[in-house]
Amino acid sequence: MKPLPILSTLATTLIAISDISYANDELKLEELIVTAQKRNENLLQVPVSVQLFDSKFLESSNIRGLGDIEFATPSLNFGQGGRKTRGEIAIRGVGDFSRNIGVDSRVVVYIDDVPLGRSSAFDSSLSDIKQIEVLKGPQGTLFGANTIAGAVNIITAAPKEEFSNTIRVEAGNFNHHRLTLQSDIPINEKVLTSIQLNTIETDGFIENITLNRKLQGTNLDSSRLKVQLLPNDKLTLTANFDWLQDQANRLNAVAIADDPTFRGFSLTPNPRQVAHNAPEFERRKIWGGSLNSSYDFDSNFQFISITAYRRSEYQELSEEDYSPLPAIFTVFDEAFEQWTQEFRLVSDRYEKFDFVIGSFISYQEIETQRGSTQLEATGGLSSVQTPGMLENQSLSLYAHGNYRITPIIELTAGARLQSEKKDLTYSIQDTTGLFTNGSIVDDETFTTFLPKIGINFHLSENGLLYSSISRGAKSGGWNADFVTSLEDINFDQEFATSYELGYKAEFLDRRLRVDTTAFLTKFNDFQVFQFALADGATTLLLTNAGEATTQGIELDTRLSVNRYVDFSFNATFLNAQFDEFKNGNRAGDDFSGNDLPNSPELKVYSAIDVLYPVMGNSELSFHLDYSYSDDYFSNPDNSDAFALDSFYTLNANLGLNLGDQWTFSLWGKNLTDELYLRSRGLSFAQIPRGFYEAPRTYGLTIKYTQ
Repeated sequence: MKPLPILSTLATTLIAISDISYANDELKLEELIVTAQKRNENLLQVPVSVQLFDSKFLESSNIRGLGDIEFATPSLNFGQGGRKTRGEIAIRGVGDFSRNIGVDSRVVVYIDDVPLGRSSAFDSSLSDIKQIEVLKGPQGTLFGANTIAGAVNIITAAPKEEFSNTIRVEAGNFNHHRLTLQSDIPINEKVLTSIQLNTIETDGFIENITLNRKLQGTNLDSSRLKVQLLPNDKLTLTANFDWLQDQANRLNAVAIADDPTFRGFSLTPNPRQVAHNAPEFERRKIWGGSLNSSYDFDSNFQFISITAYRRSEYQELSEEDYSPLPAIFTVFDEAFEQWTQEFRLVSDRYEKFDFVIGSFISYQEIETQRGSTQLEATGGLSSVQTPGMLENQSLSLYAHGNYRITPIIELTAGARLQSEKKDLTYSIQDTTGLFTNGSIVDDETFTTFLPKIGINFHLSENGLLYSSISRGAKSGGWNADFVTSLEDINFDQEFATSYELGYKAEFLDRRLRVDTTAFLTKFNDFQVFQFALADGATTLLLTNAGEATTQGIELDTRLSVNRYVDFSFNATFLNAQFDEFKNGNRAGDDFSGNDLPNSPELKVYSAIDVLYPVMGNSELSFHLDYSYSDDYFSNPDNSDAFALDSFYTLNANLGLNLGDQWTFSLWGKNLTDELYLRSRGLSFAQIPRGFYEAPRTYGLTIKYTQ
């Protein structure tokens, strides 16, 4: 029996055995506060498609990294390979990652209003998190260019006014261990501090029989320090510091079929085994700090200044022949630093209007020394190296407001003017004969105007019908990678026009929340990564494909069945296709009408949460969730070599809360131990490769709060 019928049966049973008298139960769904319009607002009053995950959900669902929220967000798809440095995120079928220094991602991840910059820093530790907001569709007006697919805003927990300590100890299969220490230390009523330390170690679930080592483990340490100063009732100063070091033996893929030269698949057809001679690894170091200054005027206006510095570094070594032969391996690396400054003036929410105006300045510097080495038939070595550096200076001015014509009818309008100047220094040095040689020193300036307009109907206190038209953009740049020609290394800006119609409301005396959105987005000069064969090697091209369209319907619902049981159901129905793509694979192939990569037509998530009182002030909790993804492709050519089958996943958590101090949780992920590919493609040597989802994992978590 598939898990969906099991889940449906369990939901029916739980509802039947529970007291479902609405008249006697005063429990309502909790109000959700989001910051999608750069101010704190009730989710049901915000004309934006946004999905929120609070700390309670993150804990009950065992969310440890950003990639874990994919299953609960049907509009979200991670092009999951074996590397956390890839950070490939697609929203509504549109996404990619900052593969090289000349490329930006289509989704920007923020922590406390500070952009993380590069994809390699996206999947960070999610300890001490207040909530995560996933904003779907172009968010250019308030969040800037390169949010053409959406934005993810991570908000950390503020220091508490009371002294407290929390210790979390966790153990599971694959020798998994986790220890988290969290302390809130108020110095006095005007100085509040919090500190969080986190360490995770896990043996890998893939065995390398050649080197006798485990792969895909975890060795991660992270920390966060927050200091909040409250000199008076108008001024708040918050300093944030965070640090993460991730060092693990990870691979990017496994062979999924044999090839004429390297037969690594024959040696290890087991998807949890490989026969690689390269000592594969992945190293990441991410750290930064910010100062958030907030001043409240007597008029209830608020002035905010956010000054921040971010730095991330990574290095990874990957097998490319997927066999025990010392044939081909690659080393990718990147060092990134970023300074940002934002000023924001937020008005009071008057009866007739409200507004936000601001400016954003950033400076980025990215360096790399990546390369690939191969063993020649003569016994010698050849290589291709692509050292380079890119500087990016950006300035934005933005304004956004809402004007209420009547208590029911409201107009929304906003715009952002952004200018980016990019300077590239790049060279390619090739002795393999598969690529090219040369260098480029170039600069480009991209000036972008990103407007938004909408009309909203506040049908009730908890009911909103809204529509909007907005523009998004993704910067142009250079495909500073392993290329066969420098003539077409440049690519143009990408633009999108998005149309949305949404409805949010609560029913059944605020027990049922429904949030649904219909969307249509048209892309021009759509930037596409694609694998292409050239002179016996696979090269990754980045070109402007032409035009593309994504359209669909999103549904996000939550039902409080009674005082004990909540039920959630989310789904996305998506059609994402190339309208015009006439030069695919650089061979003149016509990919018009093909599906966009990582865009399944249907994704579904459903969950049951039970919280039942036992033994005085103790509680028994239970969480069970099911997610399903339709099949899709990982490359624009939509060929069988890049086809990914549909899959489902079942996760659960059984907890016992002994008052406010002790919590015991038994948890499991991929309970049915499903085996399915999450990525699929070809290596430089034309070897079919892919990556399978992690097997069944389970463990016990004990949390103590003092």
